[in-house]
Amino acid sequence: MNLTWSVQDDILIVNFSGMLIEKEIRDILEEYREAVRISGLKKVLVDTRDLKGRLSIIEVYLHTRSFPLPDHSIKTAVVEQEENKRYAEFQELFLKNKGHISTQFFFDFDEAMAWLKE
Repeated sequence: MNLTWSVQDDILIVNFSGMLIEKEIRDILEEYREAVRISGLKKVLVDTRDLKGRLSIIEVYLHTRSFPLPDHSIKTAVVEQEENKRYAEFQELFLKNKGHISTQFFFDFDEAMAWLKE
């Protein structure tokens, strides 16, 4: 699994690609947090469309229990593949139920950017 990032219009754009490997999750999330910290930006677009594989619902639950949720002050748009719509809906609902209301999932890059620019 790979992570690359860039900045566009004061928005941090983080791209995840490659094959999702469960044992690499903690390291890649640390790398993500470091990119957010280094950038100092409060708006982040996470693009997972090139990421192959997804965690199971149980794995999502277990990882969020052992790993802190993202900073609530950071507005985050996640761009997901349309074929993973139910998974994205679950993730968004799960985050909202945990009190993290500043994250929203999208299936179109331009819509996600527009939401972040609001």
